[in-house]
Amino acid sequence: MEHTKRQPRKLGWRFVLPAVVLAVLISGLVRSLWLDVYYIPSASMEPLFQEGDRIVVSRTDFRDDPVGRGDIVVFDGRGSFAPLNSGNGPVLDFLGGVGHWIGLSGGDTTYIKRVIGLPGDRVVCCDADGKLAINGQPVAEPYLHEGDAPSKLQFSVIVPPAGSG
Repeated sequence: MEHTKRQPRKLGWRFVLPAVVLAVLISGLVRSLWLDVYYIPSASMEPLFQEGDRIVVSRTDFRDDPVGRGDIVVFDGRGSFAPLNSGNGPVLDFLGGVGHWIGLSGGDTTYIKRVIGLPGDRVVCCDADGKLAINGQPVAEPYLHEGDAPSKLQFSVIVPPAGSG
């Protein structure tokens, strides 16, 4: 009786492909329920965030206190910062969405900004000393680079109630 040597089984694509699909599904579940990754496309939040940084943001809010002045928020800017029909066409929107989903590019309408004014506040730029003012009081902005103005535009606005658009 002659014994033949058993060849080791090659797992190949039968293992790799399901593992990749499972990893993508788990990542999608985590990103849709608990965490999301955002890409910082510009220098507008320096020195806290540098251009090209990636940040992980919790989708769950365990805080009991509401959003306050100085907090960093992530929001969809369609209708406020970006036009409501922002888009580059279906193919480019899809590719950009995939890049955003895996954290390699920024979303065209997703913004990461610092809260300055709260509902009912009058925010003015700029007072006689070139400072941002809330309800007539100058705001200390230690996060600005020395010599930078709070805004290139002059404005006077009353922050609308939350959820009013």
